[in-house]
Amino acid sequence: MTSPTDLNNRQKGEILGKGELQKVNFFNEQVGSCIIAVLQNPQNYDLEHWGENYRVEDASGGNLAKGIGNASIGGIAAKRFSIFEFYHEDIATAALYKGHVYIFKYSHTRGNPNYNEEQQKAEEICLRILSTFKFLDQDKSSSDLKDYTNQKYKYSVKYPSRLKPDEQTPKSTIFNTTQTQPGPAGFPSLYVSVIPNGFDNKDYSVYNYMPQDIISSFSLINIGSTKQTQTGSYEEFWTYTRLPDVSVGGVKGNVIENKKVWGGIDVIDRRVFVIKNGLTYMIGTYYKDLNELNDFQSFVATFKFL
Repeated sequence: MTSPTDLNNRQKGEILGKGELQKVNFFNEQVGSCIIAVLQNPQNYDLEHWGENYRVEDASGGNLAKGIGNASIGGIAAKRFSIFEFYHEDIATAALYKGHVYIFKYSHTRGNPNYNEEQQKAEEICLRILSTFKFLDQDKSSSDLKDYTNQKYKYSVKYPSRLKPDEQTPKSTIFNTTQTQPGPAGFPSLYVSVIPNGFDNKDYSVYNYMPQDIISSFSLINIGSTKQTQTGSYEEFWTYTRLPDVSVGGVKGNVIENKKVWGGIDVIDRRVFVIKNGLTYMIGTYYKDLNELNDFQSFVATFKFL
C-alpha cells in the first residue's frame, strides 16, 4: 500500500478504539484523514454476520452504520457502510482476512455542500490509497489470473484464466467462458467498453452503450438514489441505483447497479464509469453470486491506465 506525500502517516500514539488491534491514520490537518484499522473478531463471524453486527453508536445508543453494498480490499470480498452523523458522512469498507477485520474509512464528500474542493481532493487521495492495499502474505497463484493489455485505449487488467477475451466489438473487450453448446452466448462475465467524448454509437461498436449525458447524471445523485436510463414501460429494467465510488487506476469511478435485468434470471448488472483523457471507460459485469462479484471487484482493482 502506498500513500501520497501530501498525507502524513501517523501511527505512534494513536488511541485505539474498542476491539482495535492497530490503527494507521493518513491525515492532512486542513482536509481530514483516512484510517486503516485492524480489529478483533472474537465471535469468528463470517463477513455477512460481521456486517449484520457492525455498530457505530451515537449518544443515544443507536447505530449510525448502514450497509450500502459490496466491495473489495486487496482483492478480498468486503462490505461497505455509510456512517452518517448530522452533516458528516464516513464510508467504511470492511474485509475479513485470517481471523481479523480490516476497516478502511474516509470522509465522503460527494453532493455535500459543506465540503470544499480541497476536502473532495482528499477523498480522491483516500480512494487511491485503498486501491493499492494488498495483504503481504496473501496466497494468490498467478496462474489464476491472466494479463490483458489494450494498447489502442491504453489500459491493462487482470482477468480469471477460465475466461477468454473477445475483441469483435471494436470499442469493447468482453471476457467470457468459451461456449461449448449452440445458442445465445448469454451475459458476459466481465467487459470493458470505451466511449469517446461525443460518441453516439450509431455503428454499434460499443457493447452495452450508455449515452454520456446519462452517465454524467449519475455523479449528481446521492449514493443509494435511483435513476432511470430510459422512459416508458418496464421501468424496473432501466432503473439503476448509485453505489459508493471506487478507485480505478487512481481515478475515481462512479458505480451503478440494476437488479432487474431484461432477459436475465437472478442476474445483476453492475457498471463502473471512469473518465480519463476524453474517454469514458465502462467496466461492467453481470453476476449472480458473491464469487462472481468478487471476480469483478478483483478485475476493477487490477485495472490500470498505461
